[in-house]
Amino acid sequence: MKATQLLRQYRSGILDFSGASLHSAHLEAADLTRINLSQSDLSNADFNDVDLSGACLQQANLTNASLIGASLVGANLSEVNLIGAYLECIVQSLLPSGDRTLIYAVVEHGEVLDT
Repeated sequence: MKATQLLRQYRSGILDFSGASLHSAHLEAADLTRINLSQSDLSNADFNDVDLSGACLQQANLTNASLIGASLVGANLSEVNLIGAYLECIVQSLLPSGDRTLIYAVVEHGEVLDT
């Protein structure tokens, strides 16, 4: 799927893009609140300044993705692959849930070297 196709469908009200292949997509500064990108290939994608508030990125592959300035407030990041992704988060709040913790954070800049 191309970034332009995803944006067009998202703007028409479609939110479920689970399993989408967006390898190396350029989505800089897009508003993708509440989008479902679970189990999607987002490797090498440009998510700089993207609003992913409330998005579902569960089990997504974000290897080597760039998330500078992206907002992930309330996003589901369980089992996300962030190896090599470029990001730094400011934690807004933490919510313990059993043996895991839900983290509300805003990505500012930085880089993940190992997970």
